[in-house]
Amino acid sequence: MSSKQNVLQLIFHRSLMSICNATSPENMVECSDSRIYISSSLQRISVLAHWYFPDAGDSFLVFPLSMATTKYSFSAPACPGSLTTVYFLPMSNNMTINVTGGIGDVTFTKLFSPKLENGNLTALQTTKKLTLIATANATFTVIVAVHGLSAGSHSTKADSGIYMPTPLPNSGNGSFSHATCKRVKKLTCIKNSFSIIFDNAIDYHVSLLYDTKDFLVTHDSLSESPFTVVDETGNFLNYFISNIYQEVKFQGYGQSAGFNSSSALLQVLRFGGYGISLFNGSFLDLDMAWSQFVTGLTTFFVPSDQNIVTIIGDSETTVSMLAGRRVPNQMVWIWVPIPFYDEVFYYTAASLLSGYYAITSNGSYTIFISGMQGDAAYGFVTAYNHQTSKPLPEIKTTVIPRTTTEIPSKGVELSIRFLSKDYA
Repeated sequence: MSSKQNVLQLIFHRSLMSICNATSPENMVECSDSRIYISSSLQRISVLAHWYFPDAGDSFLVFPLSMATTKYSFSAPACPGSLTTVYFLPMSNNMTINVTGGIGDVTFTKLFSPKLENGNLTALQTTKKLTLIATANATFTVIVAVHGLSAGSHSTKADSGIYMPTPLPNSGNGSFSHATCKRVKKLTCIKNSFSIIFDNAIDYHVSLLYDTKDFLVTHDSLSESPFTVVDETGNFLNYFISNIYQEVKFQGYGQSAGFNSSSALLQVLRFGGYGISLFNGSFLDLDMAWSQFVTGLTTFFVPSDQNIVTIIGDSETTVSMLAGRRVPNQMVWIWVPIPFYDEVFYYTAASLLSGYYAITSNGSYTIFISGMQGDAAYGFVTAYNHQTSKPLPEIKTTVIPRTTTEIPSKGVELSIRFLSKDYA
C-alpha cells in the first residue's frame, strides 16, 4: 500500500477473481469470492481499479454501493481466442438473479443464486459475443471482463477490456422486472405499485472518436427498439436493436458522433483502441448518457503519461470550469462546439502527466481518459450519475468559453491495482 498526496494505492499481486472453474455445461462457472470493501467516513472518495496482466489489462471506475440496483444491461464483443467472464457481485447472500438475452446466436436464460454454499461466486463465461439483461430480488453489481480482446483486424495484439455496467433504474422492490410496459407517448412500467415513467425515454450520448471508432449499442429491455446515430457530416442513420447488440462503426466520419433514442435508455459500449494507430491495444467502457453527466467537483487519476483526457460539457461548463492539482498553470483549455444536437455540447481534450487531478464546474460534464499503460490500452470514465430520461440542454447563444487553473477544493482518489500472470 502506498500513499502520495491525496492518492492511496492498494496493490494485489494476484487476483483470485480471475480463477474460475466450470461447474455446468450452461456457461456457468464457479469463482473464488475475493471481494474487498472500501469505505470512507471522512469524505467522499472515488475508486479506480486497474486489472493488469504482463501484456494486457484495463482500468475502470468502481461505482459506490449506494448506486447499486437490481437491474443491469450489458454486452461484450467476441474475438478469435477471446474469453468473456461476467461476475455477479451480490449485496446479499440470499438472493436470486435472472439473466436473459443472447449468447452468440442462441437465446440464453438462467436463474441462479450468485453466492454458493461453499462461499464461492457463480459467474458466466463464454467465448462468444453476448447481450444480456440481469435482474434480481436484491441489489448487486456486475463486472464484465474480456481477455484476448483484439487490437484491430490487422493486428496480432491481444488485450483485455474490463468494465462495470452502469445501474439501470430499479423496476421493483424485492421482485423481478416482469413489469407491464406500454410504449405509446410515454413509456410506463408498473410492478407492485412501483412505477417508472419516462417521457418518451429520451436518451442522448455524445462521444469523440479519437480513441474509439467501434461501439456496441444495447438498451434497457429485450423488446425491439430503434435508435439514431448522427455524425459530424450531418448524416442520421437509423438502427434497430433486437435480441443482440447493434455494432456501429465510424471510419472517416470526423471527430465526434452521437447516439439517441426516444423509446429506450441506451447502453453504448466503447470498443476502444480497436484499429486506431495511436493505441497498440484495446479497452472496453461505457459512453455515458447526457443524463449521467456530473456537476461540481470531480477528482481523477491519470495512470500513465501516454493518454488523452477528454471533457464534454454543456455551455455552462465552458464558462465555469476550474482545473487544478498539477494541471500546468499555462495550459489553455480550448472548447470546441460539437456540430450536432443544436451545438449544445462542447469538448476539450489534452494529454496530462500521470497523476492526480481535480475539475470543478457549475455546468454538466463528463470526463473520459484513455491511454497506454505499458503494453496495455485503457479507457475509463471518471464519474457519472444514475441514467434516466433527459432532454437536451437549452440552447444558449452567448457563450464565451473560459477556463482557469485554480481550484479551491480538496478530494481523495483511491486507486486499486490487480496484477496477475495467469487467468482462466
